[in-house]
Amino acid sequence: MSDSNIIINIVEPGSPVTPNTGLFSQGLDGGTIATISIVSFILVASIISLAYYYHKHHKLPRFTSSIKAFKLKQAKKQLTIGLSIIALLTSAFTFAGLKNHSSLGTANAAEGGGTNTSLDLTVSDVVLDVELADEPVFAVAPVTLTVAEATQAGYTLKAYAEDTTLSSTETDKTISMITLSEEAATSALSDNTWGLATEEPEAKDNEIFYSLPESAADAIILTDKDYKETAANDTTTVYLGFYITPDLPYGTYTGATVDYSAEENAVATVTFDGNGKFYFDNASQSTNEVTYIAGRQSSKTYYSHTPNVNDEGVQTEGEMYPLDSNETFVYDFGSGEKAYVTIVKTDGDNSCGPDSNDYFSFWAGSHPDYTAKGDWESGIKIDGSNGKYTFYKNATYNGAGTVVDSDSVTFAYTTSADRASWCVESGYGYYAKIAGYVPNKAMLGNYETPETDGAYRFLGWDTDKGATTPTYTSVDAIERLLDLSSGDPVTLYAISEPAFTISYNGNGADATTTMTSIEQYTTDMETTEQQVDLLASNFQKEGYG
Repeated sequence: MSDSNIIINIVEPGSPVTPNTGLFSQGLDGGTIATISIVSFILVASIISLAYYYHKHHKLPRFTSSIKAFKLKQAKKQLTIGLSIIALLTSAFTFAGLKNHSSLGTANAAEGGGTNTSLDLTVSDVVLDVELADEPVFAVAPVTLTVAEATQAGYTLKAYAEDTTLSSTETDKTISMITLSEEAATSALSDNTWGLATEEPEAKDNEIFYSLPESAADAIILTDKDYKETAANDTTTVYLGFYITPDLPYGTYTGATVDYSAEENAVATVTFDGNGKFYFDNASQSTNEVTYIAGRQSSKTYYSHTPNVNDEGVQTEGEMYPLDSNETFVYDFGSGEKAYVTIVKTDGDNSCGPDSNDYFSFWAGSHPDYTAKGDWESGIKIDGSNGKYTFYKNATYNGAGTVVDSDSVTFAYTTSADRASWCVESGYGYYAKIAGYVPNKAMLGNYETPETDGAYRFLGWDTDKGATTPTYTSVDAIERLLDLSSGDPVTLYAISEPAFTISYNGNGADATTTMTSIEQYTTDMETTEQQVDLLASNFQKEGYG
């Protein structure tokens, strides 16, 4: 990780600022050049004053003679050149010394863990001067993140806050990082707070500021570079925003530290093998290859449910199913992530269930004004449903999961005002698990659902060529579930079943029968009009012939 220290100097308008409180925080700009010039002038003036002092008190006769000689025009010219050289040298040494003394500079990246390769990352510090008058001040400080190496696969930038609070060195006042509600991934700045944004904010009310986790394991993704060769010394800029109110005392505020890391994206080649039964573009092709950038699971998982059940879907002791209730929740993930939603009807008394006034619906995106009863028709439809999930009594529901192509999801439920007492007390309730993820990105190559030769029905893909139930049944499942974090090559085999079977039912026959009960056929009768000879019955049953 590479850290970036934050120093804020809050001063009265026109107050002088000492070098170690941020004179050079903005680089070699006009203010810095002016400061260097002033320092140089003072030093040069001191040298001349010292020379005059020795001349005045006759302590350097030789020097006095030299001063008299300066009345000559040529000598004046030489003096001017000499003093200019002294001024330039003084400026250079002054700037170098003060720059080294200030908090500016770069921090070398430490070797990071994880499966992805950590890249050498250079980060600029933040030293910001704020003149505080009668009005609040909104200030923005850019932070440059520079990755030294060229990478073929691109990289991901992450950040977390090792410390979140800026404390005054003179008072007990602090400037804290913003905190976000559970429903929001970003927010606007509030009084005397700071936050990080990946785009330059124009006002403190821009709801684009992140609060950072305080653990490296939970570091948020700032940018996810595309699959392309990235040049050396590639630079990305992020922005720290500050909102300072007039009631905050003057002084220097320090302490907060943001840690950044750069990880090279894992690139993996996935080979799709027809497993001897399928082909892609032509009959001779049994395999296809796709190059991927590995996605990653989000550190966030949300649970949406009625208040009588917990995050595991189990009834909370003493909690009742809510009557006559409308609730709407918005769950947000970081940019570039998708949501994967699994919804269930939780276990409870099967004699209890919703009536026509119970609704449970969800939508892609943020819709805080939606209600399940009023907007269910626009809800996401899964498993042939219409967007309204009522899970009638004696009909439990456990969705296989739905990919929501959005980094935010809205859930809402509406409950009936009329419910039998034993149903209110039962464990019945609505429950959903929402997990965010960055999908594996198919960058090079293409694959399709395999074409069949009529003998088999395609079920999906698995890393075990002998599997009967595939792990990956769709493109979404491959993007979401396939672990490519190591970048190692992976082979997926097509998993299939015979196109049709003919079964023989003995209708209660004795077990002592020699007849084969199931015959599998590997030719599609409907396509080839194949004729099949049925086996003569040799089922046996006592009392029957």
